[in-house]
Amino acid sequence: MDIKQAEQILIGSVLKHGKQAAALVIPDLAPSKFIYDEDGFGVDHSLIWSKISQSFLQNRSDPTIAGVSYREDYLHQLISDLENKHGIFKFDPNTLLEFADVVYKSGTIYRTIKNAAAVSKLGSSEDVFESHVSSISSLNEWLADIIETFQVETQTNEGYKHTSDIIPSVIDKWERQYAGEQLVLLPVGLPSFLSSQLFPRGQLSVLHGMSGTGKSSLLLLILLGTSIGLKSSGVQGCVALNSLEMDEEELISRAASLLAGIDYTRLIGGKTPLETWELEKLIDWTEFVGTLPLFIDDSNLLTTDVLRYQALSLHASEHGPLYQLGTDYTELFMDETENKEQRIEKVARNHFAIARLLDCSVLMVSQSTYGNNRGKYYIAGLNGLRWSRGATMAANIIVEVINYPAMESNGVDFNTPEEMDPYHAWIQIQKYRGGQTGQFPLKWEGNYTRYFDPELFTKKEDSLVFEHLLELPEAKRLVEKWRYVR
Repeated sequence: MDIKQAEQILIGSVLKHGKQAAALVIPDLAPSKFIYDEDGFGVDHSLIWSKISQSFLQNRSDPTIAGVSYREDYLHQLISDLENKHGIFKFDPNTLLEFADVVYKSGTIYRTIKNAAAVSKLGSSEDVFESHVSSISSLNEWLADIIETFQVETQTNEGYKHTSDIIPSVIDKWERQYAGEQLVLLPVGLPSFLSSQLFPRGQLSVLHGMSGTGKSSLLLLILLGTSIGLKSSGVQGCVALNSLEMDEEELISRAASLLAGIDYTRLIGGKTPLETWELEKLIDWTEFVGTLPLFIDDSNLLTTDVLRYQALSLHASEHGPLYQLGTDYTELFMDETENKEQRIEKVARNHFAIARLLDCSVLMVSQSTYGNNRGKYYIAGLNGLRWSRGATMAANIIVEVINYPAMESNGVDFNTPEEMDPYHAWIQIQKYRGGQTGQFPLKWEGNYTRYFDPELFTKKEDSLVFEHLLELPEAKRLVEKWRYVR
């Protein structure tokens, strides 16, 4: 059966059998899936289906030829052909859905080929390029739309399902998770985070806190731990960091310092110079970072349209899938809106969309806004995200970083609640859809801008930042090499 015939039978069946047939395929089957356009007769199936869909959705009545009010002679002939040529007299939902599936898949392939052709023409001449895009930003948005269209539209959308149809996939997923074949919680290598079930795939997490208290360091710790976990587990995939605040060299330097326990800023001057062995150790761990599936983009003036394109591209590349994406930080995105509140809401919604689209753990850093700070605890709380509650609503998980040791180093006068102490940084889970809220402490070492999970921290020897680090032979070799060198 050709595409033209499938489209004709589908249109004719809906017009013949009315809303009983229309309810099965509208609105899931969009007009853009109809591609037949016969120039000789001026017939546009996409336009016909658009009119049918609009009439049905607005009035919930039987779609009619008169209601379409377009090429009525052609539509009457379709219905006649159903009876005389194809022998379709009575309503058969299974047959109708089969034709709808043909139209859906054919339209998806056709649209994908057209988009690919459009991409191939870009750059063929200056005029062609300028006719498609007016700026690099709009180019990225346009390309992201193409990739996302293919990603989404090749997935099956069947509308309502009976629970009995869903249960087998649920049980299969559970069995895969039990056997370790499917990751939900990513292998971050930090026991406190894993026991709190933080940062699962497909969810948006917001990290917020006071300026200068190590939010960026915590984000880097999480992404670095996940990239180590993916490699040590032999899982194909990657982690990405978009930093609008720090450049790529500073990020690599911080990651190496975190693992080596060496303050790289001593190279700048003004502090005790590095000894030869310290520089060698720092270089060793820097080279180790280069072996991890970790990607960094330090572009400033970034919009979430560009971010979406970059994330989709990395996810679809040979390095994908993209398991975790971190951005630092929310307020620096350059999306165009009328005010800051709308901008932050748009940024948060786009991050949420990326998490759902790619089934990716997305972490977004934000500044906190404090009220009168009664008791000087400096805990902003669930509604303490700066400028917008849109991010609060979009986030699946909200975590506040309350770093009292860093506050003390910065000269902040504070008190601590009874359930906390001033010697630890605290991770306070303030929102968790489908999980539990609560708090737990972390050890903070400001010299290396690194956190330690208390379960891994010891003062007797160089502490392992991640529990799975020794599972990688190259990391184990470095730990043993430098264990007793001082």
